[in-house]
Amino acid sequence: MGFVFVSVWYISKCSISEPYIPAETTEHKASEKVADTARATTTKVPSSHHELNTTSSGYAVEHPNALVQIARPRWRQDDTLLQSFDALNEQAQRGDLVASYVLGMNLRHCYYVPDDNAALADKLLQASEFKDNGEALADIQQSYDYCEGVTRSERNRFYHYLERAAENGSVPAQEAIAELTPELYMAANNFAEISRDEYVEKRQRFVRQQVDFLTSAAQHGSLKAPDENNLQ
Repeated sequence: MGFVFVSVWYISKCSISEPYIPAETTEHKASEKVADTARATTTKVPSSHHELNTTSSGYAVEHPNALVQIARPRWRQDDTLLQSFDALNEQAQRGDLVASYVLGMNLRHCYYVPDDNAALADKLLQASEFKDNGEALADIQQSYDYCEGVTRSERNRFYHYLERAAENGSVPAQEAIAELTPELYMAANNFAEISRDEYVEKRQRFVRQQVDFLTSAAQHGSLKAPDENNLQ
């Protein structure tokens, strides 16, 4: 029987409202902190078993005597997200797990991006006060152009698409949900105004869901899955 060893991963609590940090930098904050603390590991399948490799949909396929690998679809679109949104959404509604994952990842990225010109101007101004070069400003503008036209209500639904893919076995989507902080999940779903008891219950339910997805991802060879004891 093969054994899967999972890196210990610490998901730190971080704010989702650091306006001067470019969207892509903010969205990957948790995974960057994990990279600094996690131990690099490799999962080996004994010769009596087969490799669990994956197709672009994240499902496992067998090849003899090799390392476990997870293929993660490229989610960034060549054009703007708005140009691809309807097609991706239609495919996701038909049950395409790759489309659900890709759309969810794009909306998660755009979640941090200003909604309109006024919000963009504020973020550019704040960024200019904390940065010595134009790289941060260019990143903010590029992300704004990429996400422009996608409504805030749609951006807030990134978890809806990732959850749909994860529940149907997409390992990349399961990993993506594991990278979310409970605070981001609660904010995106507008749970800030509910009672304290309900808030705590929903947060705990989300963390339990993360543990379930992590268990499934680890069983399919994910080396990104953190230790469930750190999901608190």
